[in-house]
Formats: sequence, structure tokens, C-alpha cells
Amino acid sequence: MIGNVMTDGRSTGKYYHFVRLMGRAASHITLECALQTHPTLQLLEKSSFGYIVAAKKLTLKNVTDHIVNVILRRADLGYNYGIILIPEGLINFIPEVQQLIAELNEILAHEVVDEDGLWKKKLTSQSLELF
Repeated sequence: MIGNVMTDGRSTGKYYHFVRLMGRAASHITLECALQTHPTLQLLEKSSFGYIVAAKKLTLKNVTDHIVNVILRRADLGYNYGIILIPEGLINFIPEVQQLIAELNEILAHEVVDEDGLWKKKLTSQSLELF
């Protein structure tokens, strides 16, 4: 399927496809797909990229900027298409997302979530902005 999408991207020359693959704790599926299809970019949470995200406490914006920079560099070369493989577990390596999930879990465990959104006041400003 990834190969078919890559062919579509090359033939039209104007689309980027983001493919989310299974893989929470280890991105073996993403790695195997990358080895077989050679995508434009693959983000592997158990690879050095995933560890860099966690170790350097990169934000969601930092990860997004990395993807954007790859797209911009390719555009400079005249390649306005590509495939980006992302394992579904990558988001769990981003420290600010971990904090948001922890805060939401705490709120859900001890509070009633109202439709007016008053529960959002219990989030820290950083988590609220990310939410």
C-alpha cells in the first residue's frame, strides 16, 4: 500500500502523504516498511530520533518543524511530493504530551468533566495551550 501511495506521489509530483503505522512501544512495523519502500522520511520512536525527542525534551512544534524542514529542503530541489511514515506511538515520546496526558488522567480520575469546560482550568497553562 505504501508503495502504491509513493507511485501516486511521484506521478502527480505535488502531494505529501503521511502514513500512520501501528507501533506503540517499538516501531518495528514502521522500520520494516521503511526498509522495503524507502520513504522520504520515517520517524521511529525507538530509533535515535525517538530517543532524541525524549532526551532533549523536544516539543510537538519541534517535531513538526523537523518534518516541515524536510519538506522545504525537498521543495528547494524541485521535489514537491513525498511519503512520511509515522508510528502511532511517537506522540508518547514527546514530554509535553506526556505531561498533558498525566494531567488529563488526574482530572478524569478525580473530577467530573463538565460540558462547559470548567475542568480545563485545572490544566497548567502549557498543557492547556497544547490541548
